Amino acid sequence: MEATPSNLAHFSLGMIQEIKADMAAGTVPATVKDFSQLHDYVDANEYLINALAAAGWDHDPASEAQAAFLNRAMSMVNVWLAAKRG
Repeated sequence: MEATPSNLAHFSLGMIQEIKADMAAGTVPATVKDFSQLHDYVDANEYLINALAAAGWDHDPASEAQAAFLNRAMSMVNVWLAAKRG
């Protein structure tokens, strides 16, 4: 998987949409400001796994490139979580 800006933005947006849905459903409070806080309410790794599946990519825990890509995606989600109101 290549970490192009387009792939990263699309991937992160998918995660954000899923988090927004969980917030709207009351599963995750709107006050969450960091990806790690999501783990207090859900298995936040599922957001990553679901985004991988939606992109048609297999999860490869041994891939350093994939780990770097996922870390960048989590960073983008963190920026959104920190900046949103609620």
